[in-house]
Amino acid sequence: MRGTNKLKESEGAPRFGFVLGLMLLVTLEVVDTTVVNIILPHLKGSFGATSDQITWSISSYMVATAIVMPLTGYLVRRFGQSQVLLAGSIGFIISSVLCGFSSSLGLMVFFRLLQGGFGAVLIPISQALLLDKFSRTMRAQIMAIWGIALMVGPLIGPILGGIITESLSWRWVFFINLPIGVFAILLIFRDLEFNIKIESFKTDWYGMIFLAVFLGCLQMALDLGHSKDWFDSGKVVILICFSVVAGLILIHHCFNEAEPIIRIHLFKDLNFLIGNLIMAGYGMAMYAVIVLLPIAVQEVFNYPVLTAGFILTPRAIVSAFLLWFLTKVLVVHIDSRWAIILGLFFSMLGCYQMSKFSLNTDTEGFVIPGMIMGVGMAFVWSRLSVVSFETIGEKASSDATGLFNLMRTMGGSIGVSICSSYLVVREQVHWNYLSQFINNQNPSFKGLSLPNQISPNTSEGITILGSQYEKQIQIAAYNDTFLFICIIFILMIPLSFLLKD
Repeated sequence: MRGTNKLKESEGAPRFGFVLGLMLLVTLEVVDTTVVNIILPHLKGSFGATSDQITWSISSYMVATAIVMPLTGYLVRRFGQSQVLLAGSIGFIISSVLCGFSSSLGLMVFFRLLQGGFGAVLIPISQALLLDKFSRTMRAQIMAIWGIALMVGPLIGPILGGIITESLSWRWVFFINLPIGVFAILLIFRDLEFNIKIESFKTDWYGMIFLAVFLGCLQMALDLGHSKDWFDSGKVVILICFSVVAGLILIHHCFNEAEPIIRIHLFKDLNFLIGNLIMAGYGMAMYAVIVLLPIAVQEVFNYPVLTAGFILTPRAIVSAFLLWFLTKVLVVHIDSRWAIILGLFFSMLGCYQMSKFSLNTDTEGFVIPGMIMGVGMAFVWSRLSVVSFETIGEKASSDATGLFNLMRTMGGSIGVSICSSYLVVREQVHWNYLSQFINNQNPSFKGLSLPNQISPNTSEGITILGSQYEKQIQIAAYNDTFLFICIIFILMIPLSFLLKD
């Protein structure tokens, strides 16, 4: 790979310590995408910020990640793979510590911007290293092991954030990255090779500017759209217009530039194109469920924050164990396409079970659908990344992994935004529908019996009735949203048949 510094090839596959170090770095990066969600109330109190203002601590991280991640290939060609990985790791750790020391919202947003930018290169480069250094027969196994960190991280982030915040303070959510990050760097450092002979080439500054405008405006529009009523907001419309124009110019520029900032021609490879589309769709659906399910059990069923987070834990355990099992036992016996289709089916089935929630659903009713989705996640991830890169040359691995993980990240952002807006729309629909039955002309309403024989016509009865009415609307809206997510899973199944195993 031009300008790429690979790890030393000592005796076949890399050491276990190297793989573990990469997994720890990946885990830190993906955990930090969700861990801040749980500490937002504490940040609001510390900085005296409003709800709209404090969300920039999340948005800044996501915007920086979205812009830098597709630049991974360029950075590797320009500075070398080992150098970029080490710089990203050190920068991520330092910016994490600075986030913990932040004394104002402005500083927090700035340091989160740095944290997202430095951390954006960790996932693509670690994936490229493992794909390059393991034989094709071992790729499925190592990608499944590496995928454990990528899938489990977003699930355990809110749990860890809640435990650390309750035990210490919100600042330790960021400080904890220091010892773990340093340990990870020590594990990988001896296997990195720093070759100073980097071939020089012209930097595509125009492409870099268009890329930043395209992804930056898109991510900001997605973050603001839900709270600003999308196209009713002039700011959101302007951001979307800038993003669309910059994106079209970027595509034209990359196809006509000799050394484009991103190698968009990689999408001419059918496996890579279909794999990216499936990853974007799966990211849309998976991250939407990860975000919405804990909120649902807190808002509708009044679960404590930590309990809501622990509902996701069994899914992570099932995914991790099954990934290991699939690569050890079943991977050689299952066609990649059918493994992915089976995974999509299980994911759809688990989400369909979520669309059947009622106000009588207990903890087991939340956990079992999540475990079914965990089975689906394991099947999809054990094969998707392998088959997507099967026909990608080693020289383009860093560019390809950067684009692949960008699709996962942006797919997740789009999915969360769309599903959150759909949830609000369905709440309004159910509110209008059910309200027509709340009147004294309805015999069922007139004969309604509340707990302790309280009449619905008293102030106390109206309060109880209003609470139950709101919960019925919320659970119906969540069920509709989970059913909508099922459709996303179903739409990806035909795409899987286009993959070449």
